[in-house]
Amino acid sequence: MVKSRASKRTHEVYTLTVPSNWPSGMYFVEMVPSDGGPYRYISFVVRQEGPPRPVLVISAVNTYQAYNAFGGKSLYDYNSPGGRAPKVTFDRPYDSHAGLGQPQFETPFVRWFEREGFKADYATDVDLALRPEVLNGHRLLVIVGHNEYWSKSMFNVVQAFADSGGNVAVLGGNTCYWQVRYEADGHTLVCYKSTDDPILQTQFDAVTMQWRDRYARRPECTLFGVMYPYCAGTAQDSMLFTHPYAWITEGLEDQVGRHFGDRVVGYEYDTFFEERSPAKAVRLFQTPFADVDGCPQVHCATYYERQPAFGLFGFGGGIFAAGTIQWSWGLDPSEAGTLPDPRMQLLTANLIRGLSQPLHVTAYGVAVVRARVLGPSLTPNMPITLEPVHVGPDTTSLGTFPMLDDGQWPDIVANDGFYAGQFQLFPYERMPLELRWSCAGTQQVESVRPRDWFWLADTQYDEEAEVYTRGLDTLLVDADLVGVPSPPRPAEFRLQPAPNPFASGLTLTWGAANVRRLMVHDARGRLVATVPVARGAAAATWDGRDGAGHAAPAGVYWARAEGDLGTRTVRIVKIR
Repeated sequence: MVKSRASKRTHEVYTLTVPSNWPSGMYFVEMVPSDGGPYRYISFVVRQEGPPRPVLVISAVNTYQAYNAFGGKSLYDYNSPGGRAPKVTFDRPYDSHAGLGQPQFETPFVRWFEREGFKADYATDVDLALRPEVLNGHRLLVIVGHNEYWSKSMFNVVQAFADSGGNVAVLGGNTCYWQVRYEADGHTLVCYKSTDDPILQTQFDAVTMQWRDRYARRPECTLFGVMYPYCAGTAQDSMLFTHPYAWITEGLEDQVGRHFGDRVVGYEYDTFFEERSPAKAVRLFQTPFADVDGCPQVHCATYYERQPAFGLFGFGGGIFAAGTIQWSWGLDPSEAGTLPDPRMQLLTANLIRGLSQPLHVTAYGVAVVRARVLGPSLTPNMPITLEPVHVGPDTTSLGTFPMLDDGQWPDIVANDGFYAGQFQLFPYERMPLELRWSCAGTQQVESVRPRDWFWLADTQYDEEAEVYTRGLDTLLVDADLVGVPSPPRPAEFRLQPAPNPFASGLTLTWGAANVRRLMVHDARGRLVATVPVARGAAAATWDGRDGAGHAAPAGVYWARAEGDLGTRTVRIVKIR
């Protein structure tokens, strides 16, 4: 039920009972004056009561009220005669956009999102703070536009969500800048923005100042990857695309170095802080400009995959931060007259689809695999090979790697039945992983789930920030193999590309092996082309085109050869 609250000037109270069949979403009431005056509006959000959808979209009503000066006061001096208030009430209409608050940042996203056929549940940031269970069952939290005011409970629940595998897409900027709290059962928003806060002496970490200040000591970039720079003014600019990230920027590989969007950087923007932002955050967009004299800045949009906090086991979620309030202006026409950019629409759709599912193998660096060999035929240096395979609509091998007696590794006993090997993991590897073993001729297969990965990380305590920082070094998974007598060593079978990288074509050679099939897959494991192989040939050439004869875009691909001696896969790179 949604009920209006009467004030001294209100003569009628209208009560709306929300029908049970109304979907979760953002709604508004249009009020038509009988005297022909201007229309007014009341906005509200209907939460989901049934099974949750994968995506939850949050409306930033805290920020709406912080800027709202209805009745004479807001949390800002510029529209509060006599100075800003430390507290404002939710029990009043919005004074901007005819009562809608700040729809100019959220509405373009919602229009585009629903037109594209995406489905989501909706809630407000007050719900997130006071009813954290609204996140239960969701894969992706979407934060749009200008979500500047965060309570401690909001920060805690979103960080816990990301640390436990939930994904976050911040399609906005200036996010989580001020800490707030609530009074009057959530009807009053409190933000002193100074040490005048009366709880300073008793709850210093909840003082309503900036999150990066010396009391809270939780710089927002430690979670989101970027944050509002100290001396930024307001900007109106396009974004410079600087770094592709395979599944997020898929289809945009040839756009590196170009600008996206019309005035999508603004009016406030975020940047990457070298000493505070996650070191592994990829800066997809970096837009340099100087919007304040003597204060050069670089707008940044980042993505990284979070490690579990304070624990060695588990996996974290992916966090994308657009770093600009006006990101949605690149998705749908805005009130400023800007038009959408199809490239931003594609990238945002990639994000929504990708982050609506759980991340599986989400790591940069090296995967280290240890295997214990069991059985009476155990011998030192028994031949063992490992083939990690992505399992999906198109199964893709990452190659074949030797397993060696782990006595060659520091501080590990030799000839104890344990073997070790390693292979490279890349950021886009998100599909379930299978480890296929060949232990002296015996084939074994083991599926690897997220909880099977053991994170070996360098954990350090930052005394100034009073937080733990973690940097991923390796991944490790254990398996048991059965040892049997060694078969004759097979002939050498190696797949060699040249040139690599290539622009228009490359030759793949494999020596004496009898190759029956040669395929090229894209970075997500999808078949791009099947390369003709002549009977008895030792090499074949891929012309860089897909199965339909079209030139494949620049990017990372995998060439896979299948023959009598097994399967070999090699990473190839096509450039412009």
